[in-house]
Amino acid sequence: MSKYVIRNKTNRKFVTKPTSTGTVNGLSFTDDVNQADTFATAKEAWYYACSDEEVITTDEALTEEKAMDQDMNLREQLTLANFLANADSTNEGVKRLAELILCMDRWLAEGGPLPARWERK
Repeated sequence: MSKYVIRNKTNRKFVTKPTSTGTVNGLSFTDDVNQADTFATAKEAWYYACSDEEVITTDEALTEEKAMDQDMNLREQLTLANFLANADSTNEGVKRLAELILCMDRWLAEGGPLPARWERK
């Protein structure tokens, strides 16, 4: 049976029990739905929610977590690839993989066609 959580509409973080650090107006927030305060009913959750918050089920929150943020994924890949491609202690295979990632990014960013595997069917 699903439980309910409160999520801030602006920062998309879940409300947790107050702690001594990281509080805003007596509330603390987390990105992890598993650490959020849970409520047995939506009515109970709405009782504690503020106007800038929403009540969703834990199942909905977990489903949303599985969705990929492709821009953040790419930023992280490029950051790691830049670091690895330029690191002196990097294994040659890892260095080559990093270089390939950076080349593919440049190719696509400049309008090169997608690899066949990525073409929409």
